[in-house]
Amino acid sequence: YEIMPSLVGSEMCIRDSLLFPQIAAWSMNLADRFFLGAYVGAEAVGIYAANYNLPVFVNQLTGAIFFSFTPLFARMWNRNDFDGVRHGFRQAGNGIFGIGIPMGAGLTLLGPRIMLLLTTHDVAAYSMQVIPFVALAYLITALGGFGSEICMYSRRSGVLAEFSVGSAALNLVLNWLWIPHWGVFGASLATLVAFSVLSAVTLVFSRGLFTFSLDLRFFFRVLVATAVMVLTLISIPDVSPWLSLALVPLGGAVYGLILYVVSGRPSADQLMEWVRA
Repeated sequence: YEIMPSLVGSEMCIRDSLLFPQIAAWSMNLADRFFLGAYVGAEAVGIYAANYNLPVFVNQLTGAIFFSFTPLFARMWNRNDFDGVRHGFRQAGNGIFGIGIPMGAGLTLLGPRIMLLLTTHDVAAYSMQVIPFVALAYLITALGGFGSEICMYSRRSGVLAEFSVGSAALNLVLNWLWIPHWGVFGASLATLVAFSVLSAVTLVFSRGLFTFSLDLRFFFRVLVATAVMVLTLISIPDVSPWLSLALVPLGGAVYGLILYVVSGRPSADQLMEWVRA
């Protein structure tokens, strides 16, 4: 402190500005349980938590994409290779679109059947009030991660703390207003709105620091492939909940095939280049 007081203070400021978003994320992920317990009861907490844990896989897989790309982004930014950063953002965005969208759709469609295998009829009955909203919230959060990256590289991490705390406060207010009236659905909707607002304000602010664009053409291709996958799965009669386990790889195969076709049937070398990226 005596030798380098200004540097130590700066490091403490950066550390604190990165700590607050983590605390806010904890609040946004778990505070709804406390409101549900207070206003609806312990049973509602268990029902909500069980269904909430299924779409968490969307967050884990999209987060893995950022975990892989972040060192590359940082290295290119430090070298002032901003075109490389923009290209990397498009690649990461394609990965998020290509994995997050079909996974969210598949979980929404098969979630009630899967929850019926893992839990009870009472829990599975609430799946459609939780899974699609939480899955979409995590997908939007992944896209908002680009804004967070830009803010950190631009040394504006303090803004992330402000946005995160504000969104966490919004989430608390929405839980307080909606859970007493809508129960589990109110908690899911509050989660979606809070995460969407956080991602939106982060992206809008970050684009004032650094402009980039995502591959919307690939996004629409993913939507087409996902729609065909969903129609295929819907057309299969719901004979038994155990059938949902077989529908998971079937849906993935249909999605991959349609995406391959609508993408112009890329060569093996092009596919391997994408996989390496």
